[in-house]
Amino acid sequence: MAHIRAVYNQVKKEIAAMEPNNPNNAYYVLHCENNAWAKPFPAVGTYHITTDFYYRFNPETADKEPVMIIQTAELAAVKCYTEILYQGKQCIFYYENDPYETDPEKRLYIDARGRTIRYTEGSRKIGPYDETKESTLRDNAQDYLNFFNLL
Repeated sequence: MAHIRAVYNQVKKEIAAMEPNNPNNAYYVLHCENNAWAKPFPAVGTYHITTDFYYRFNPETADKEPVMIIQTAELAAVKCYTEILYQGKQCIFYYENDPYETDPEKRLYIDARGRTIRYTEGSRKIGPYDETKESTLRDNAQDYLNFFNLL
């Protein structure tokens, strides 16, 4: 887990240092915005979702390689937040804060072979692992990756 935390901290530091129109930025950014002009949704009101796909190009294959995906959502008065860290094309860390959930804060750490290192809800380590909850996060990470690959 120390390796994942070190990679996460480095990526977040590089993202924080990025500036618009700077050719020396660490990553490319694909910015997607849902309801960009803030039209209120019926029975919801505020509905605005932004998803930033931070990626780099592999010089050998010219493929886009995802590094991190960050999504923020404002739904009514509630703010949701998701971060997914990739190494290669595999999710190694998934963080979600969704106040609509009973346990809003979730973290999933995954090793290089795709095995769960740790799964937490709030400050509680969950174990033995809950396959249903973990697979939902894994499926979400794969869905984001599939969407990114379509663009």
